[in-house]
Amino acid sequence: MPRLWIAGARAATGWRRANVLLTAEDDTDFLNVVQLDGGTVIGSALTVLPAGPSWCWDRFSHVDIEVLEDRDWLEYRSAAAGLGGANLALLGDELVQFAHAEALAPRRFRLSGLLRGRRGTEAAVAQHGSGERFILIDRAGMLTVDLPLDRLDSGGLAKPAGAGDAETKPTPFVLTGNALRPLAPVHLRLQRYGGDIALSLLRRSRAGFGRLDFVDVPLGEEREIYRVEVRLDGQSVRQADVEDASFVYTAAQRAADGNGAILEFAVAQLGTAIGPGDAATIRATI
Repeated sequence: MPRLWIAGARAATGWRRANVLLTAEDDTDFLNVVQLDGGTVIGSALTVLPAGPSWCWDRFSHVDIEVLEDRDWLEYRSAAAGLGGANLALLGDELVQFAHAEALAPRRFRLSGLLRGRRGTEAAVAQHGSGERFILIDRAGMLTVDLPLDRLDSGGLAKPAGAGDAETKPTPFVLTGNALRPLAPVHLRLQRYGGDIALSLLRRSRAGFGRLDFVDVPLGEEREIYRVEVRLDGQSVRQADVEDASFVYTAAQRAADGNGAILEFAVAQLGTAIGPGDAATIRATI
């Protein structure tokens, strides 16, 4: 089911904790959720993080962050700790991890030594802007609220209800269900067999992000099924759902689909609850 993550911080002196109230966007009755402790490091970006690779360490990019409170602190973690999950943060819509956190001034840090597009957010690596949100992911200090599947793509409002929070404006949110979408497959390859073109791929899974000892990750869905779209010179000419991590585009199909100089395949895994995830693409000149 969709899960809403809620983080809170001490923007005002003396704020420690508060109950959180939730409601649908078209409803005026707030539901008291549970108590949120004010322990999450929250801030905003002072600079724009450029696009970078999501398949290796980004050693060249950096971003400057300003946190809300003086006592909030960001610090160095080793590469091994990063690979183990340390220093995970949400920047805009991209989940990043950082090894280095250089203190520039009170409440200001420069983050570098980055792992980009974590947990399936690689589509957001080129979508950054100055002033976007920064949240250090601390599961122990955040609230999780499971909501019904029929609330997907609907909006809501959240607000704190503690001492000094009476005038706080509600924060809007939209339940997108991104964590339920299958991840885009990787390592797409094309091979020619006579006039046929065979496509192969490796799946990824939210049920297990590591691929240890070359053993496939858990499926994480009721069925393994992929949607393959064939494009010629940017125009969609064919679509098929296949139950295997491979697809053969035959010479007869190519002849029926017409001529084209650039052949492209877009492949997305289909999810049980929410439909197709992000697509991975591969091109070839024919």
